[in-house]
Amino acid sequence: MPKWPAYSSQEFIKAWQQSRTVQQVADALGITRKQAIWTAGNYRERGLILKFYSRGTRYRRDWLALQKLAHDYATRRCDAKI
Repeated sequence: MPKWPAYSSQEFIKAWQQSRTVQQVADALGITRKQAIWTAGNYRERGLILKFYSRGTRYRRDWLALQKLAHDYATRRCDAKI
């Protein structure tokens, strides 16, 4: 037998619109992050306008700097073997 959510639709919408992250929504309602995302998608399919959260990382990666770092380590490893 499926369990009904322990929160109302109004509580979900309030938590979703006022939180800064999906994890904050989940924590506030006592559900998993996946459940919060699923519920928001379900509400959007029914026409509710809910804000979107960023999907990316907390910071932008500097790919050139990372490439240089990886190259430096690879070069040191090669130099150590010689």
